[in-house]
Amino acid sequence: MLPDTERKVITILFNLYGQTWAAPNLAQISRYAQRRQGHVKAAVKRLQDEGYIEVAEGKLRVIRLWEQQPKKVPRWQPIDF
Repeated sequence: MLPDTERKVITILFNLYGQTWAAPNLAQISRYAQRRQGHVKAAVKRLQDEGYIEVAEGKLRVIRLWEQQPKKVPRWQPIDF
């Protein structure tokens, strides 16, 4: 499970930019996450190291939002009598 700061930052990044390449606004993200800019930078670095986001040339994009893909719950199953 992701720590609170990383979870907040990745959720904010996904809600603001989706999965497209974008140059993030650090001040805006830190304001939304209610964390200092240094903490947000560290969270972005850890998310990059863990493969949640991709960073290139000053832009980033979210690769995956969750630690594991949610399992598909089987729908209605017929019961044999």
